[in-house]
Amino acid sequence: MRSLELELENFTSFRSRQTLDFSKLDLFAITGPTGAGKTSLLDAITFALYGNVPRFGKNAKASQIVSQCRDNLKVSFRFEVPEVEYRVTRTWYNCGKTAKNDVVLEKLNHDKWEKLEIKEKAVTKRVEEILGMDFKKFTRIILLPQGKLDRFIKGRKDKRRAILRKLAGFEVFERTRKQASEKAKIFRGKYKILENQQNDLEIPSDSEITEKKQNLIAIEKETPLLTEKVLKAQQELDRAEKLFENIKRLSQLQNDLSKLCVKDREIENLILQLQQVQAADQIKDNYALLKAARDEDKKAQAAVISVEKYLNQAQQELEKHKQKLEQIKVHQQKIAPQIKIREEALKSAENYEQQRQQYQGKLERNKKNQSTRQENLFKLEKSLEQTEIKLQDTQKQAEKAELAKKKDLAAIFIQAEQILEADRNAHKTALLEYYDVNQEVERREKQLQEVEIKLHELTGGKTCADLKAELEKDKQKLEKQLQKANESYQVADKTVIQYETKDKEASKSAEETAIRKSELEQNWQAALVSSEFTEESFKHALDNSKHQKTWQKQIADYNNQKVKLEVAYFWMRDLVLWMEKH
Repeated sequence: MRSLELELENFTSFRSRQTLDFSKLDLFAITGPTGAGKTSLLDAITFALYGNVPRFGKNAKASQIVSQCRDNLKVSFRFEVPEVEYRVTRTWYNCGKTAKNDVVLEKLNHDKWEKLEIKEKAVTKRVEEILGMDFKKFTRIILLPQGKLDRFIKGRKDKRRAILRKLAGFEVFERTRKQASEKAKIFRGKYKILENQQNDLEIPSDSEITEKKQNLIAIEKETPLLTEKVLKAQQELDRAEKLFENIKRLSQLQNDLSKLCVKDREIENLILQLQQVQAADQIKDNYALLKAARDEDKKAQAAVISVEKYLNQAQQELEKHKQKLEQIKVHQQKIAPQIKIREEALKSAENYEQQRQQYQGKLERNKKNQSTRQENLFKLEKSLEQTEIKLQDTQKQAEKAELAKKKDLAAIFIQAEQILEADRNAHKTALLEYYDVNQEVERREKQLQEVEIKLHELTGGKTCADLKAELEKDKQKLEKQLQKANESYQVADKTVIQYETKDKEASKSAEETAIRKSELEQNWQAALVSSEFTEESFKHALDNSKHQKTWQKQIADYNNQKVKLEVAYFWMRDLVLWMEKH
């Protein structure tokens, strides 16, 4: 088999797509430091051909060889078996709970790829037929995987001998010897049959006997030569087995040394980390001082921010109270004229109330006087009526009376007329007085009505006492609002002054802390530069100080073991080289 091209993606350490073209190379070697991926390339070839990887066992899964954090892989291998070119491609997809495997085997036919198999088992079987070996033989004969050489060397003696015969080409002689032995056996059998036939039946002719003898002689001559070749091959095989015993030991030493050398980078890292731990230990006191200063600075800055926050809140609260106080003052200035108008209206209402009461009193007295006058007038009218009746009666009596009596009746009549005249004058006077009283009552009622109308306009039907109480209540309410707003403003102003003082103190403390922190930062940066540290690498080294003794022991054990293995390896290598020459 001749390798032509290998393409792989997301296979172990090869995360991006990589293509290796071997088509223009007759002889090549894959070299590189440990961990570079040399074995992964050979694993990829084996995986493409057989779907397995030697170092993960026969039942290896694709999930074991896919690159970390990837959910698919692809390997394509193009190879040539005398004058026929093939290509096998295997892909794997992680579909969550299940995985999907795709494989295809193709053959190049007139510059076009022709699919031969697309099922996994069928592809593997066809590859075994094309190469003439299965996965087990391929890994033992063609490809000895890393760490598995000892399996070949430790294999059973008869299996090792069979493999060595195949590798050295000695199986040709063994096969020839077996074929010759089988032919001789056949010829001997035929010869005996012929002898029996000759005895039982007719005797063959001399020419037939001569021919058979010549064949037998030729076979007998050929047999010693083949036996000699087989003996020489056996001797070579014995020498090869002894050489392989030494190679086995050399391989074991080389394997042990390789395993140990795998730790080279790890030990180098341990040495470097140990040096970093020691360097970090020398400057850790500086870091402790800086860390304390940073914490103090952080607290101081937090205190400044906190005080500024509360100061801003207090200033905002002061502004609110100031605005509220101004609003109340403006409101008082705005409502002061209204209060004054209400006070003047109240004063006017009180005046009108006094006038109303005065008019009411006078009206009541006038009405009382009117009633008295009316009664007097009624009495006078009644008296006048009685006097007129009496006068009429007297006149009638005089007309009927005698002359002597007429003189007496005339006197009485005259007296009655005088009384009547007096009553009429009194009645007239009383009537005039009653008329005057009526006019005075009407005038007083009109004045009272006018006063009551004006008073109602001013009070809205309320009493002066109620209006006065409402006015006092409103004035007290405004005064309380002003007093409360002024007190709140004073409290807010005191709070702002307190926080301004605290802000100055916190700013001063933060400034002092920042200066101290800056000085320590400069010293710390100088210490980091001197020790070739960054702050993160210093912290990492400081955390690793607990491993210092363990690392020192590991480094010492590694150096001792490496010296022993190198001495044994070079001695065995020289012995193997000497045996190969001789």
